[in-house]
Amino acid sequence: AMEQEEAAWRSNLALRAYQRLESGGDGNPTLVTLARLSVAFEVGVCDLLEPLPRRRRAGLDVQG
Repeated sequence: AMEQEEAAWRSNLALRAYQRLESGGDGNPTLVTLARLSVAFEVGVCDLLEPLPRRRRAGLDVQG
């Protein structure tokens, strides 16, 4: 897995900005930011926007 520092560098983002995006904080990424992330991770922008898979706990479905 890529470290946060490397991911931020490859995305041309400040580390703090990358950390806010990764944690799902109160950031609102622009299309340029999404494009930078897709290049850094070598995935399509649509892949970045896919919902997270559901997690199961004790037989119950819990959305992550």
